[in-house]
Amino acid sequence: MAREEHFSHRGPGILGTFRSDPEIVGVFPELSATAIPHAQEIRVHRGDSMDIAIQVQDDKDPPDYVSVMGGVLRWAAKIGFGVTERNGVVVGNNGALIIKRSYVPGEIEMTSPTNGRAIIHVRREDSRRLPLSPAVWDLEFTEAVSEITLPVGATVQLVAGSPTAIASGLSWTDLGVMSGDLFSAQGHTVMVTEVISPVHLGLDYTAWTTATLPSAAPGCAPEFAICVGRTKTVASGPFVVEGDVVL
Repeated sequence: MAREEHFSHRGPGILGTFRSDPEIVGVFPELSATAIPHAQEIRVHRGDSMDIAIQVQDDKDPPDYVSVMGGVLRWAAKIGFGVTERNGVVVGNNGALIIKRSYVPGEIEMTSPTNGRAIIHVRREDSRRLPLSPAVWDLEFTEAVSEITLPVGATVQLVAGSPTAIASGLSWTDLGVMSGDLFSAQGHTVMVTEVISPVHLGLDYTAWTTATLPSAAPGCAPEFAICVGRTKTVASGPFVVEGDVVL
Protein backbone atom coordinates (compact mmCIF):
# COMPACT_ATOMS: atom_id res chain seq x y z
CA MET A 1 0.00 0.00 0.00
CA ALA A 2 1.42 3.33 -1.02
CA ARG A 3 2.31 5.62 1.80
CA GLU A 4 0.15 8.77 1.89
CA GLU A 5 2.09 11.87 2.92
CA HIS A 6 0.56 15.06 4.22
CA PHE A 7 2.47 18.28 3.92
CA SER A 8 1.55 21.31 5.98
CA HIS A 9 3.17 24.75 6.00
CA ARG A 10 4.02 25.70 9.56
CA GLY A 11 6.38 28.61 8.89
CA PRO A 12 5.66 32.23 9.74
CA GLY A 13 2.90 34.00 7.83
CA ILE A 14 1.76 37.56 7.26
CA LEU A 15 -1.65 38.88 8.14
CA GLY A 16 -1.94 42.29 6.49
CA THR A 17 -4.45 44.89 7.62
CA PHE A 18 -5.52 47.41 4.99
CA ARG A 19 -6.15 50.37 7.25
CA SER A 20 -9.13 52.59 6.51
CA ASP A 21 -8.40 56.14 5.43
CA PRO A 22 -9.21 58.84 7.99
CA GLU A 23 -12.19 61.17 7.74
CA ILE A 24 -12.24 64.82 8.74
CA VAL A 25 -15.37 66.39 10.19
CA GLY A 26 -14.90 70.15 10.11
CA VAL A 27 -17.03 72.61 12.08
CA PHE A 28 -17.75 75.97 10.45
CA PRO A 29 -19.04 78.19 13.27
CA GLU A 30 -22.43 79.72 12.53
CA LEU A 31 -23.67 80.45 16.04
CA SER A 32 -20.40 81.60 17.55
CA ALA A 33 -17.07 82.83 16.18
CA THR A 34 -15.29 81.23 19.13
CA ALA A 35 -16.30 77.62 18.52
CA ILE A 36 -13.35 75.26 18.86
CA PRO A 37 -12.53 73.42 15.59
CA HIS A 38 -12.99 69.68 15.58
CA ALA A 39 -9.63 68.06 16.39
CA GLN A 40 -8.40 64.60 15.53
CA GLU A 41 -5.19 62.75 14.85
CA ILE A 42 -4.11 61.71 11.35
CA ARG A 43 -1.50 58.94 11.00
CA VAL A 44 0.33 58.08 7.80
CA HIS A 45 3.15 55.68 6.95
CA ARG A 46 5.81 57.17 4.75
CA GLY A 47 5.14 56.08 1.18
CA ASP A 48 1.43 55.42 1.75
CA SER A 49 -1.45 56.99 -0.17
CA MET A 50 -4.62 58.25 1.48
CA ASP A 51 -7.95 59.66 0.38
CA ILE A 52 -9.16 61.71 3.34
CA ALA A 53 -12.90 62.38 3.27
CA ILE A 54 -14.03 65.84 4.42
CA GLN A 55 -17.39 66.77 5.88
CA VAL A 56 -17.95 70.45 6.76
CA GLN A 57 -20.90 71.21 9.05
CA ASP A 58 -21.97 73.97 11.41
CA ASP A 59 -21.90 74.05 15.21
CA LYS A 60 -25.63 73.68 15.77
CA ASP A 61 -27.13 70.74 17.63
CA PRO A 62 -27.91 68.75 15.56
CA PRO A 63 -25.51 70.10 12.91
CA ASP A 64 -26.43 71.08 9.37
CA TYR A 65 -24.14 70.65 6.40
CA VAL A 66 -22.30 73.80 5.28
CA SER A 67 -22.09 74.44 1.56
CA VAL A 68 -18.54 75.02 0.29
CA MET A 69 -19.83 75.95 -3.18
CA GLY A 70 -18.03 79.03 -4.50
CA GLY A 71 -15.42 78.91 -1.72
CA VAL A 72 -12.08 77.20 -1.28
CA LEU A 73 -10.70 74.51 1.02
CA ARG A 74 -7.02 74.36 1.94
CA TRP A 75 -5.34 71.63 4.01
CA ALA A 76 -1.74 71.46 5.16
CA ALA A 77 0.51 69.42 7.42
CA LYS A 78 3.48 71.28 8.89
CA ILE A 79 6.12 71.03 11.59
CA GLY A 80 5.06 73.91 13.83
CA PHE A 81 2.23 76.38 13.52
CA GLY A 82 1.92 79.29 11.11
CA VAL A 83 5.05 80.93 9.72
CA THR A 84 8.19 79.14 10.87
CA GLU A 85 11.71 80.55 11.09
CA ARG A 86 14.46 78.22 9.90
CA ASN A 87 18.00 79.57 9.89
CA GLY A 88 16.64 83.08 9.56
CA VAL A 89 14.45 82.23 6.56
CA VAL A 90 10.67 82.65 6.74
CA VAL A 91 9.24 79.57 5.06
CA GLY A 92 5.49 79.83 5.75
CA ASN A 93 3.45 77.47 3.56
CA ASN A 94 6.54 76.87 1.44
CA GLY A 95 7.81 74.86 4.38
CA ALA A 96 4.69 72.72 4.72
CA LEU A 97 5.20 68.97 4.62
CA ILE A 98 2.07 68.63 2.47
CA ILE A 99 -0.32 71.30 1.21
CA LYS A 100 -3.55 70.68 -0.72
CA ARG A 101 -6.01 73.15 -2.28
CA SER A 102 -9.46 72.69 -3.79
CA TYR A 103 -8.59 74.82 -6.83
CA VAL A 104 -5.71 72.58 -7.91
CA PRO A 105 -6.91 69.49 -9.81
CA GLY A 106 -5.98 66.26 -8.06
CA GLU A 107 -5.33 67.85 -4.65
CA ILE A 108 -8.78 68.37 -3.09
CA GLU A 109 -11.77 67.02 -4.98
CA MET A 110 -15.12 68.67 -4.32
CA THR A 111 -17.42 65.65 -4.34
CA SER A 112 -20.62 67.34 -3.09
CA PRO A 113 -19.86 71.01 -2.44
CA THR A 114 -23.45 71.93 -1.57
CA ASN A 115 -23.30 69.35 1.24
CA GLY A 116 -19.81 70.32 2.39
CA ARG A 117 -18.15 67.15 1.12
CA ALA A 118 -14.74 66.78 -0.46
CA ILE A 119 -11.76 64.41 -0.59
CA ILE A 120 -8.10 65.23 0.06
CA HIS A 121 -5.86 63.11 -2.17
CA VAL A 122 -2.53 62.28 -0.52
CA ARG A 123 -0.24 60.42 -2.90
CA ARG A 124 2.85 58.30 -2.35
CA GLU A 125 4.99 61.14 -3.67
CA ASP A 126 3.54 63.39 -0.94
CA SER A 127 4.35 61.04 1.92
CA ARG A 128 7.45 59.03 1.04
CA ARG A 129 9.98 61.66 2.17
CA LEU A 130 8.15 62.90 5.27
CA PRO A 131 10.39 63.40 8.33
CA LEU A 132 9.65 61.40 11.45
CA SER A 133 9.00 64.54 13.50
CA PRO A 134 5.97 65.79 15.44
CA ALA A 135 3.72 67.78 13.11
CA VAL A 136 0.27 69.33 13.00
CA TRP A 137 -2.39 69.71 10.32
CA ASP A 138 -5.35 71.96 9.76
CA LEU A 139 -8.19 72.44 7.32
CA GLU A 140 -9.50 75.91 6.51
CA PHE A 141 -12.55 76.99 4.55
CA THR A 142 -12.83 80.40 2.90
CA GLU A 143 -16.28 81.46 1.77
CA ALA A 144 -17.15 84.32 -0.58
CA VAL A 145 -18.98 86.92 1.52
CA SER A 146 -19.67 89.64 -1.05
CA GLU A 147 -18.54 90.51 -4.57
CA ILE A 148 -16.41 93.61 -5.12
CA THR A 149 -17.77 95.86 -7.87
CA LEU A 150 -15.29 96.24 -10.71
CA PRO A 151 -15.05 99.34 -12.94
CA VAL A 152 -16.38 98.95 -16.48
CA GLY A 153 -13.65 98.74 -19.11
CA ALA A 154 -10.95 97.38 -16.80
CA THR A 155 -8.89 94.33 -17.72
CA VAL A 156 -6.73 91.74 -16.01
CA GLN A 157 -3.82 89.99 -17.66
CA LEU A 158 -3.08 86.39 -16.67
CA VAL A 159 0.06 84.58 -17.81
CA ALA A 160 0.54 80.83 -17.87
CA GLY A 161 2.90 79.77 -15.07
CA SER A 162 2.65 83.10 -13.24
CA PRO A 163 0.90 83.71 -9.89
CA THR A 164 0.42 87.42 -10.64
CA ALA A 165 -2.69 89.09 -12.06
CA ILE A 166 -1.85 92.44 -13.70
CA ALA A 167 -4.66 95.00 -13.79
CA SER A 168 -5.32 97.82 -16.22
CA GLY A 169 -7.98 100.44 -15.55
CA LEU A 170 -8.37 99.55 -11.88
CA SER A 171 -6.43 99.63 -8.63
CA TRP A 172 -6.51 96.61 -6.32
CA THR A 173 -5.75 98.82 -3.33
CA ASP A 174 -8.50 101.33 -4.18
CA LEU A 175 -10.96 98.42 -4.45
CA GLY A 176 -9.92 97.28 -0.97
CA VAL A 177 -8.70 93.85 -2.08
CA MET A 178 -6.75 92.03 0.64
CA SER A 179 -4.94 88.77 1.25
CA GLY A 180 -7.54 86.07 1.84
CA ASP A 181 -10.01 87.39 -0.70
CA LEU A 182 -11.07 85.20 -3.63
CA PHE A 183 -10.23 85.74 -7.31
CA SER A 184 -12.26 83.92 -9.96
CA ALA A 185 -11.37 83.49 -13.64
CA GLN A 186 -11.21 80.77 -16.28
CA GLY A 187 -13.35 78.45 -14.15
CA HIS A 188 -11.11 78.63 -11.06
CA THR A 189 -11.70 80.39 -7.74
CA VAL A 190 -8.37 80.85 -5.97
CA MET A 191 -6.92 82.54 -2.90
CA VAL A 192 -5.39 86.02 -3.05
CA THR A 193 -2.01 85.79 -1.29
CA GLU A 194 -0.97 89.46 -1.37
CA VAL A 195 -1.56 92.83 -2.97
CA ILE A 196 1.89 93.44 -4.44
CA SER A 197 1.09 96.88 -5.86
CA PRO A 198 -2.00 98.79 -6.99
CA VAL A 199 -1.92 96.83 -10.27
CA HIS A 200 -0.18 93.55 -9.28
CA LEU A 201 -2.15 90.89 -7.38
CA GLY A 202 -0.50 87.75 -5.99
CA LEU A 203 -2.53 84.55 -6.38
CA ASP A 204 -2.04 81.03 -5.02
CA TYR A 205 -2.32 79.54 -8.52
CA THR A 206 -0.24 79.45 -11.69
CA ALA A 207 -2.01 77.11 -14.15
CA TRP A 208 -3.70 79.92 -16.06
CA THR A 209 -4.18 80.18 -19.79
CA THR A 210 -2.46 83.36 -20.98
CA ALA A 211 -5.19 85.90 -21.68
CA THR A 212 -6.39 89.46 -21.09
CA LEU A 213 -9.80 89.35 -19.44
CA PRO A 214 -12.30 92.25 -19.43
CA SER A 215 -14.48 93.33 -16.56
CA ALA A 216 -18.21 93.72 -17.18
CA ALA A 217 -19.13 95.61 -20.33
CA PRO A 218 -22.68 96.70 -21.15
CA GLY A 219 -24.71 93.58 -21.86
CA CYS A 220 -21.82 91.22 -21.12
CA ALA A 221 -20.83 89.12 -18.14
CA PRO A 222 -17.42 89.80 -16.55
CA GLU A 223 -14.62 87.31 -17.25
CA PHE A 224 -13.09 87.74 -13.80
CA ALA A 225 -14.41 88.56 -10.34
CA ILE A 226 -13.14 89.43 -6.86
CA CYS A 227 -15.02 88.52 -3.68
CA VAL A 228 -14.38 89.39 -0.06
CA GLY A 229 -13.33 86.15 1.65
CA ARG A 230 -14.06 84.96 5.18
CA THR A 231 -11.75 82.22 6.45
CA LYS A 232 -12.29 79.82 9.34
CA THR A 233 -10.16 76.91 10.49
CA VAL A 234 -12.75 74.13 10.64
CA ALA A 235 -10.61 71.18 11.78
CA SER A 236 -7.10 70.52 13.05
CA GLY A 237 -5.00 68.05 14.97
CA PRO A 238 -1.71 66.16 15.30
CA PHE A 239 -0.11 64.72 12.13
CA VAL A 240 1.80 61.56 13.01
CA VAL A 241 4.28 60.16 10.49
CA GLU A 242 5.19 56.50 10.94
CA GLY A 243 8.31 54.96 9.44
CA ASP A 244 8.28 52.57 6.51
CA VAL A 245 10.90 50.13 5.24
CA VAL A 246 9.69 49.59 1.68
CA LEU A 247 10.51 52.84 -0.10
